[in-house]
Order: sequence, then C-alpha cells, then structure tokens
Amino acid sequence: MPRLNEINLSSAITLLAYGAPGVGKTDLAGSAGSRSLIITDLNGIVTLQNPSFRKRYPDCNPIIEVVKPDEDPSKATAYDQMTNIINGYLEHKLSEFDTIIIDDVDFLRSSAMNKAVTINSNEGRSQTKTKIKNYSLVLPTMADFGTEMGLVEGFLSNLTSVCRIYQKHLIVNAHEKMIYEKNKQTKEDVLVKVIPHFTGKAAPEAISDYFDLVFRITRFGKEPSWVKKFQCHPDDKVAAKDRYSVFKTVEDNLDWPKITKRIKDNLPALEEPTN
Repeated sequence: MPRLNEINLSSAITLLAYGAPGVGKTDLAGSAGSRSLIITDLNGIVTLQNPSFRKRYPDCNPIIEVVKPDEDPSKATAYDQMTNIINGYLEHKLSEFDTIIIDDVDFLRSSAMNKAVTINSNEGRSQTKTKIKNYSLVLPTMADFGTEMGLVEGFLSNLTSVCRIYQKHLIVNAHEKMIYEKNKQTKEDVLVKVIPHFTGKAAPEAISDYFDLVFRITRFGKEPSWVKKFQCHPDDKVAAKDRYSVFKTVEDNLDWPKITKRIKDNLPALEEPTN
C-alpha cells in the first residue's frame, strides 16, 4: 500500500467563489485567461469586455460555451447541455484548456429545477409539469426542490472529481445567501450566517466540501481605487475554506494567476498538468 509521500497530488485547483452581485466573481473567472472554458448563459459575461477588465487582462480570450436557458420549463435541456459540453471537451478537446468555469450557480440551479420537474413528473412524484401550461411558470413542490438539490450536488460532485482526474482547474461562481435569526430579547433580526446560495439548509456545507477553496468576495470603494477582499478562512458567520493553508484569513485583490502561483509556490509536490 502506498504511503502519503508516495502519492502524486493532482494539480487541479477547485474554487467555489461567492458573493453579492457586482463584487467581481466574473472578473475573477476571466483572469484565468485564454486557456479557460467558460460555460455561461451570458448573464454578466459583459464584464470581460469592459475597459477596466481589458486594461488589466488585455490578452484574455477564453473559450465561451453559451447554454441557452430553457424557453419552456416543461422541455428542459439546459442542464443536460452543460453536462454534454463538459464531457465533449474532456473527451475530444482536452489539450485546448486548463480551467473550467461555471458562471454561475444560479443558472445551474434553475436548469436543474426544470429537469427536476420533468423527472418528478415521469416518476409520479409531483404534478408541477402539468401545471406549467396553466400558469406559464414553474411552481415547484418540496419534491421538486429535493430533486433539484440532488441534481446540483451530483453535477458539482462529478465535476470536481473529473477535474482532479484530468488535472483541470475549476472555478464555480455563486451568489451569497445571508441567514438571519430573530433575537429573542430584542426581537430584531440578527445575521448568523453568510454562505454560498444553494437550495436547502445542508446543501451549502455539503457542496462546499467538494471544493479545496471556498472564498467569499466583497468589494469596497469605487473605481479606480476599489479593493476586492477575499475571505479565505471561516469565522463565526462566514463560510470559507483553504485546504492548502497558504492564504491569510482575508486577502486583497486576488486573481487567478495570484491564487495558482501562491499554491504552486508552497506545494511543489503538485503534479504539472498533463493533456
């Protein structure tokens, strides 16, 4: 049986980055450069074309795979399309990219919900699909939410696994969710948790476990002097993680080249990517 020091570590770095809208999640993803594959519904991708970004990363020209949102929720295709795109690149275009980027989880969740509605209809677990024609929108049941949670977790569990196997980096962007509880004495709502926004109480913690890095991004100030802060370790409220133990609790203005360099400089045992 091999010992720890005899095992070659995968070079794949897996990051779940989350924060409020506009803090710079897509900006971070774009900093991965031209050898990245961005899977997106185009929401927010204009960030990579604005003058500020182009000035900082003038040579950035990543592969963009656009997944069209489901026009008819009762005919869900977007979730499977994302899976098929990734499988296609891993099978036939492995040498063309180093990093996979999912921008963002909101689109993954909505696509998974549409697929969940179809699955539950076929399995007789909910009648949501039959009601879409009457109301022209999805009115999910608890069963639909449960299936959506399973699809999202399964997608990200499999994706982090294949990235480590094929030695491809992974960046997944998500919005943040703030959880409040009422103070029994003051009757005021008190912030108790800041977590990545996934459906279900246990899902954020369970899904975060698949990633080696979980960073919360916040932004202070205005251009050109704004500062982007990354919380890399948790506190009593904010979810975060650094399995490499190479980042401070809070770091300023990180981007993907800085993140990967920090890790590789401190963990020379990591394998180099192979195509």
